[in-house]
Amino acid sequence: MTDDVAYAERFAIEHAHYDRDLEFWIEAGKRSGGPVLDIGCASGRVTLALAQAGLDVWAIDQSRAMLDVLARRATERDVINRIELREADMRHLDLGRPFALAIIPMNTFQLMHEPVDQLAALSALHRHLVPGGELVLEVARPDFLGIERSIGELVPAGAHLDTERHVLMLHSSRYDALDVETRRVTFTLRIDERAEDGSNAVFTREFDVRLFSEGELRGLLQEAGFEVLDVYGDFDLSSPSDESELQLFRCKAA
Repeated sequence: MTDDVAYAERFAIEHAHYDRDLEFWIEAGKRSGGPVLDIGCASGRVTLALAQAGLDVWAIDQSRAMLDVLARRATERDVINRIELREADMRHLDLGRPFALAIIPMNTFQLMHEPVDQLAALSALHRHLVPGGELVLEVARPDFLGIERSIGELVPAGAHLDTERHVLMLHSSRYDALDVETRRVTFTLRIDERAEDGSNAVFTREFDVRLFSEGELRGLLQEAGFEVLDVYGDFDLSSPSDESELQLFRCKAA
């Protein structure tokens, strides 16, 4: 991820509308009592929601620019006193204290492409949890056949009205390539911003992520010392199904 303030500001703008997961993360934080360890916090969409719900949060990201944007937004919302910002790599985490809950929202763990990195990250998180502490992570449910069939196709993903900037944001995405052997997929997110005067600006963001089956991720978690308590197919705690778009793993540090 680039360490650029303009990139971080755009990231915050493009994700501001997404809130369907926030109640889930807030409830998990309240059950733990906090503080919550938010891994891959980016510009702070989840961190800010947790802090505004009265929870203390340690926000971790590799990008200084993302953390700077988060600090500004937290100051504007008067919750900066609830947030500890740390620039760090989840694979080499060393915060000097344990937590009752660690979370990895928004598919961040899928940026770990290699098994050695995946295991290093999970093991580092295990070391940062109190005995019986929980890790909750979100990854996409893999649909290799569906991806393969739609490569190159731009698929609409909804519209959002940005009332502050007075633009209509049209979200879409396109799968660019799939490597079934390595389980990696590259895709492009596209935002068309239509202003009140009719002008249109286009912004794109490219990603290269790893896909995980439920069985594979269960194995990794167990190898890192976790006991998988639940796997959900959505934020409403429903069971995974063929229609599920994501996988939520709730685990305990064994």
